[in-house]
Amino acid sequence: MNNTALLDTIESAGVTLHFAGGKLKAVGSEKAVASIKPYIVQHRAEIIRALESDYYPTRFDIDLLDSLIHELCDLQGDKAETRQAMLEARRKMRPVLIPENIAQLRLWIAEVNRSETAKGRV
Repeated sequence: MNNTALLDTIESAGVTLHFAGGKLKAVGSEKAVASIKPYIVQHRAEIIRALESDYYPTRFDIDLLDSLIHELCDLQGDKAETRQAMLEARRKMRPVLIPENIAQLRLWIAEVNRSETAKGRV
């Protein structure tokens, strides 16, 4: 299981994990932590490796990137094929590139908005 899927499973249960000082700490409601605890115990070593890695995208990061892709395509009037190609490229993207791509898309969206404002379209 990859880092993203592993941590998304825990996150979707309403639990956030932290690893510091050699200890794994689960934060969430008592019920949520209790429900996911067997999974955490089973995958403890993988979870620690994932949390210690330089970066792993959260579900929020991936959803944000997808929404920025849709927003840019909408602003530019891109065809469905272009939108699908961009979303497919995102699915194949190395996780470490996600923050950079989020920043780049935000810049492009700002540039398109400025351009449209200058043309009096917005």
